This record gives sequence, C-alpha cells and structure tokens, in this order.
Amino acid sequence: MSTFQPHQIVYLEKGRSRLYAEAIQIVADRALCWARPLALVEQTLDVAPSETHGQPLALAFSEAGEVYPLVDGPDILWPLEHFKPALDTDVLPLLELMHQEKSEGCDRSRTHERLQQFIRQFWP
Repeated sequence: MSTFQPHQIVYLEKGRSRLYAEAIQIVADRALCWARPLALVEQTLDVAPSETHGQPLALAFSEAGEVYPLVDGPDILWPLEHFKPALDTDVLPLLELMHQEKSEGCDRSRTHERLQQFIRQFWP
C-alpha cells in the first residue's frame, strides 16, 4: 500500500536528473500514480555534497545545472515504486525557482523535449 496522498509532491530520479511532480491520484490496485510534472531539475556539473553547504537539494541541483518548469505539460501515469516523497526543503526553493522561470518566460517546446528525454531513460 502506498503512503502517497493526492497533492503530495513526489519525484522520480534517474542519473543526475529529478522530475518533481504533484501526485494527483493513487491507483493502488494497479500500483500506479497519476502525477502532474512540475519541474525537471538536471545537474550538469559535478558537485560533491560537501560543496552544497547544507542547501536544499533542489537548490543545489539548480545552481549546478538547469531547472525546466513544466507548464501546461502532459500528466503521467507511472509505477508507484519509482516515486520518492519530496522534502519540503527541496520543494519550497524549487517552487520559487519555477516562479522566476515562468515570469521570465520559458521555451515550452524545449522543456517538453527535456521531459521526453528524461522519460525515455526509464523505458529504453
């Protein structure tokens, strides 16, 4: 049985990338989560944990990489076993970064392309 609840922020992680999403519905009998992607955070530089100086992970990732806000993107139906709960200390700075990106405008085609590339890493 899943411990996730609707509206909870969760993430998928693959390599140096994390996809943060809002759990919309848990389909317990099929072990799936209907999730709405919020942002893809990709770490592009090698940053040791000691170099982040106690910063929240999402902020540390963003300073050494890219944050792609996923505005008006597609929802995903994904196996529950791949999701992990996001910590408040990760999500709050991430939401601020996403807000800044939205106000500056973002290239939606580029962010959706990055999301597709991330998903393909799970399903080769």
